[in-house]
Amino acid sequence: MNNAVEKAEVEHNPEVMTEKRAITIEPAVDIFESADEYLLQADMPGLHAADIQVKLERETLSIEAKSEVEGLQPFLFRREFRVMNGLDPASVKAEYRGGVLDVHLPKPPTMKPRRISVVSG
Repeated sequence: MNNAVEKAEVEHNPEVMTEKRAITIEPAVDIFESADEYLLQADMPGLHAADIQVKLERETLSIEAKSEVEGLQPFLFRREFRVMNGLDPASVKAEYRGGVLDVHLPKPPTMKPRRISVVSG
């Protein structure tokens, strides 16, 4: 939207003047890998667990949270990741504590290391 149109909307609609637009923030994320899972740790301070949405659609994991504090401009945490094919959505777990969101992505059995016995012939 160009500035002239935006200014005209504000002049003709007083509600637009009081509306505060959310600032979008891409949270810093650390990713760890173990034999059984990937762990994403996102820094998202000042929220409540109920404010956070973690969604898995096909091969896209999205993290989103909106926070509105009275007197401050609202902000939106948003980040997306492409994840492995074959991930069971029911196996993904998320927990929030101390301003950090942990998302556990268990590896499908086909991705886990497997020890193969060697027999003598």
